[in-house]
Amino acid sequence: MKDEEIRMAKEMGLNPLSLIKNIPAPNQLWKAPVKQWIREMYEERLEKSARRALLKKNAANPTSAE
Repeated sequence: MKDEEIRMAKEMGLNPLSLIKNIPAPNQLWKAPVKQWIREMYEERLEKSARRALLKKNAANPTSAE
């Protein structure tokens, strides 16, 4: 695992046990590799936080459509 994935995992509050538990076994073909899983989850969280920030900004500055 690269330093970047480790940083992402720490930022999301994942501990080593959760990473080890998510290593796919040979019969778990549906499971993504841990590196990919971390990156996908990190991107999803960034998108969610960006959407929340945008909604908060729009709620604070309502524009009139008149």
